Amino acid sequence: MFSVFTVCFFGHRQIDDFKTVEQKVEALVYKLLNEHEYVEVCEQSAKAHPKSAIQIRNRAMVDRSDLCVFYVTHKSGGAYQTLRYTEKTGANNMNLLDLCYHI
Repeated sequence: MFSVFTVCFFGHRQIDDFKTVEQKVEALVYKLLNEHEYVEVCEQSAKAHPKSAIQIRNRAMVDRSDLCVFYVTHKSGGAYQTLRYTEKTGANNMNLLDLCYHI
């Protein structure tokens, strides 16, 4: 039997420093692939949903993930609400914003 490590990604629609964030995401994915036998990106993140169902989908992804990766720069929007949900539930999370500016 193999162990699957499930990851979900969240962020704002617009990212000012896209190149830096992209490098951090690539480094994180590389690290996860080297640390875990199997890494899965949540299926829900690849499907389109009506706008009214976005927060329900986000919480479902959080609830089934081993790690939730964020790039949240301001305290509003769905990504921020989902980050707060991970903090409230104790889900394992990281905000790439911290990695981008604290190197």
